[in-house]
Amino acid sequence: IVGPENVLEAYSEDAYIIEEDVYAIVTRDGWVKRQRSFTDVGSIRVRDGDSVGWVVRGSTRASILFVTDQGRVYTTRFDALPATTGHGDPIQRQFDFSDGEKVVGVFSLDKRVHNVEGDTLLTMVVATSDGMMVRIPFELFVEPSTRSGRNLVKLGQGQWVVAAESAVGDEMVCLGTLRGMGLIFGMDQMPIVRGPAKGVIGIRLGPTDRLVGMALTTAMRQGLELETNKGKVDIIRPT
Repeated sequence: IVGPENVLEAYSEDAYIIEEDVYAIVTRDGWVKRQRSFTDVGSIRVRDGDSVGWVVRGSTRASILFVTDQGRVYTTRFDALPATTGHGDPIQRQFDFSDGEKVVGVFSLDKRVHNVEGDTLLTMVVATSDGMMVRIPFELFVEPSTRSGRNLVKLGQGQWVVAAESAVGDEMVCLGTLRGMGLIFGMDQMPIVRGPAKGVIGIRLGPTDRLVGMALTTAMRQGLELETNKGKVDIIRPT
């Protein structure tokens, strides 16, 4: 007796993940968790002395990226994050961070989260302490990484990643330095790369200066706010 031929379907991890919308919460000290909901940021439970750094939304089947000051990017699924309304877990339990490595950017790759249309390429803009800039597509980092993550930026000796932001291409880039220098330029002046790179010069720095902040904006009167050691707030924005 001959029955129908058995067809083996390819294994899909997503098929075993219950799909639901959640929030990933990452603190400044590097603790991470996911919650189905919360009333406001102030109600999110964190350890004493810590504070909420990022709250990003996405499906449990979507990827979430963590960018660190050491120029690496780590990818996992929302579902892999600890589900709790408590403090969560140190992110080092998810990945093999080096000593002192810190998160500087968190991004959801759930397409519903980003307000983009059609085939618009969503990119990540990374700024380093020596004033260099890298712009690279998020699509290169969709698949979960190993615990060691992936190289994102080629850093010079003693340099680190200051900030990472998402961009579609019509933004203005606002940069600020330790010595109070500011620079604004259009995103269209930055080339898109397809792999780890040293990048292009975003702002030229003096021997004792370094980049301390970056912000992207599409609106006038918005930009980067820098607070000096004397408590003065300087605003770098398009005019």
